[in-house]
Amino acid sequence: MINILIDHLPETVRIDGLNYPINTDFRASILFEELMNDCEIDNKEKIIAALKLYYPILPNNLSEALEQALWFYSCGKYDGNTSKEQDEEERKNL
Repeated sequence: MINILIDHLPETVRIDGLNYPINTDFRASILFEELMNDCEIDNKEKIIAALKLYYPILPNNLSEALEQALWFYSCGKYDGNTSKEQDEEERKNL
């Protein structure tokens, strides 16, 4: 798990065996949060806009790119398979 206050943020994420640069500027995550909360934008548009926020070069595998962006946004907590209850349980065990 990444602590954004004291840890060095990853500058790339691995997708299909290749490293892609990811935008680590905190403003991108603030914009991501605002984008996800905007009810006037449909989900498909949100996904494309979110990917453009995080990736200067869009990967071919957009599904995995989204997974990696969510992993980055959640400071390494999101793995696509854990539920909210599992995340809470992990925090209790720290």
